[in-house]
Amino acid sequence: MWVLLLALAQAIEDIDYFHTGIFEANRDPGLYEVKIGLEDTDSILSTFGYYNKDKYCDIVVLSGSKKTLIVYLWDNGSSKFTKSDTLQIQTNGTIISAIPGDINYDGLLDLVVTLKQDSDTFLHVYFQSPSGFVPNQSWQIPEGSQPSLLDINGDRKLEIIVNYQYNVTAEAVVILYQNNEFSIQPLHTFGTDDDNNCMIQSSFLLSTPHSVASVDLNKDCLADLFLTTVDESGDVSFEFWLNMKNGKYCKRQKTPAPKGAGQVSFADVDRNGVEDLIFPVCIGADCTSKQEIHIVFNDNDASSTCTYHYGGVKDFQIDDIGDKEITGNKMIIKIDQENSFYSLGNDFPFTIRFGDMDLDGYPDFLVTMKPKDTEAAGHAYLFENVDCDEEHCGKAENRRFFERSKKSEYDKIAEDPGVFIATFFDLDENGVLDILTVSYSGEKFQTKGFYNNFLNDAFHLKALALNGYQKQEYSSAYPGAVFMFTLTELDMSKVQMHSTQMPQTAYFALNTPYCVYGLGRTNSYIEEFYVAMPVGHKDSSYSKLWTPIIPNSYLIASPKGSPDNWFLELFASPTDKIGLIIAISAGCLVIIGIIVVWKYHLERKEDKKKFSIRF
Repeated sequence: MWVLLLALAQAIEDIDYFHTGIFEANRDPGLYEVKIGLEDTDSILSTFGYYNKDKYCDIVVLSGSKKTLIVYLWDNGSSKFTKSDTLQIQTNGTIISAIPGDINYDGLLDLVVTLKQDSDTFLHVYFQSPSGFVPNQSWQIPEGSQPSLLDINGDRKLEIIVNYQYNVTAEAVVILYQNNEFSIQPLHTFGTDDDNNCMIQSSFLLSTPHSVASVDLNKDCLADLFLTTVDESGDVSFEFWLNMKNGKYCKRQKTPAPKGAGQVSFADVDRNGVEDLIFPVCIGADCTSKQEIHIVFNDNDASSTCTYHYGGVKDFQIDDIGDKEITGNKMIIKIDQENSFYSLGNDFPFTIRFGDMDLDGYPDFLVTMKPKDTEAAGHAYLFENVDCDEEHCGKAENRRFFERSKKSEYDKIAEDPGVFIATFFDLDENGVLDILTVSYSGEKFQTKGFYNNFLNDAFHLKALALNGYQKQEYSSAYPGAVFMFTLTELDMSKVQMHSTQMPQTAYFALNTPYCVYGLGRTNSYIEEFYVAMPVGHKDSSYSKLWTPIIPNSYLIASPKGSPDNWFLELFASPTDKIGLIIAISAGCLVIIGIIVVWKYHLERKEDKKKFSIRF
């Protein structure tokens, strides 16, 4: 028994084990469980954020008792998370969720907490101060509702979207913080029907759970609104509100959600420069009647510049497409019948989380599933983004498909029992995505880290946009910032890459506060790198272009003031073998220098001989 425990202990490495020295060989490629500082804690990974302004991403964990929130700061020296002594919140109720954001725009990351006390649910705002978190204000909200954070009016400050008892009935509202006080405004008042393309607005309720997102859907580099709403009959609809650039939105489309549709995620699945919709469909106990993942491809034109527009946008076709594998811009991935989608209750809905694990430029995704018709616990699985074939895609062209990874290296996460959350995260800030999981054994929660040590010659780009409070102030990442750039591939074709930073924040969305792009194999610079953020004025510029950018870089944008004053920092990510390369280069220079000196002395010796013969 002790031998087995010792073997297991030795199998979990420190991250520094993979940081090779000058003359060390690379470790064996694969996915390794590593020590991240949470091994002995009863904890649930809750969210990510930058809390001590050191440009290293920290995490917030929820205690197993669900009464305490604790910030764990990344210590780059030890390559582990360390518990903060001051950044903690203790409550008498049950914490349901926590979302970070700079609510009062002071450069410090605050927390919006959903808390259940007895049979009531409350929304609390905690402002961060030098001494810790300070409670500010709270509101009672409907049971099951959770808030979402985004900048709805383009003032760089974050607003809270949530269902709330406004006047007589409950409806979706926006909680704003202006002039040092909170105010509430119905969400539908941020819509406009001044244009014939816009639908008339009226009060509504968000679904429970909802998939509110601040995401650019029409490729003008402005974050639009995606909402999931529910009517009096309990039917859920998807709504698409396009950003009008003046703090208002055009409700462009409302379409019924397919029966059994779950949480909606966003990713550019086919790398055509616009983000697609992806959501699970589950009908019946253990999804026995239907278990699928639907991809709704975004066929809006992919412009190469950040140009504002909202007219002529192609609608998303999200009708229930039955047993067809693909029709037009829609695709279904059928999940094997041995497993079913797995989550741990309504507070942790089943969510598809995206990240480019192999840096090939196409996002993969993580899900949690369990064997059907059993009480067995869940496991995490990686689905890889692969080329379409006729079997899965019919006559579809230039589309992509997802299949469960068959690589044995990913068995480490698939064999870990009780996992109900699996997400991507860059553990050591090297621009390569690793994996974090949260599991429950029936007695204890545990957060684990798995280090991505797959070796390939692909490049990456990592980008972070701050909220513009102050230049080079590594504090609050800005939900809804848009990145777009052009890349020339080896065959000289140009590719547009595009994504929105932190599009979703509710229901343990666990979007990282930065974007990581796989660039594949390229020998080119990154051309036309755009950063864009919402603005509240029709005539204001909202984006800035930088060019060129070298691959394997970490870019941090500080968008303070007008775009002319925006500031971009570039941190190069050298290869692990940079020390060896320098040593070899220096050795070559020394050898060349010795040869040159030797040749020089031989030349002088010959010259002296010739000179002595003459005289």
